[in-house]
Amino acid sequence: MVVLLVIAQYATKWLPAGFASLSEGRLNAWHLAIGPAILLLMLLRLAWRLTHHTPQPPSDLPVPLRLLSRGTHWLFYAILVVLPALGWIAASGYGAVTGAKPRARSCSRTKVRVGR
Repeated sequence: MVVLLVIAQYATKWLPAGFASLSEGRLNAWHLAIGPAILLLMLLRLAWRLTHHTPQPPSDLPVPLRLLSRGTHWLFYAILVVLPALGWIAASGYGAVTGAKPRARSCSRTKVRVGR
């Protein structure tokens, strides 16, 4: 299920606007909806993983491959939790979630006079 959501997530950004009569805004809305779904599913999956035992790797598998497989597995968990969370933070900061545009920050510019 998560793989299909990730593929759909990428498709919403790689498909040209107007594909299958979908506007850029509609594709972006799908992108913003799929991200939290991936995050929620991955958090549920992570909770399941932490509370249930997993099968042991084959006994004839060399130790370096065991470590590599375990590291790769946890790296996928990290990527599939961190990226949607960062996307949600970025979308919220930009105003994409609420529809409000961020206000421009004003900076006071100090004029420096050189010479007389």
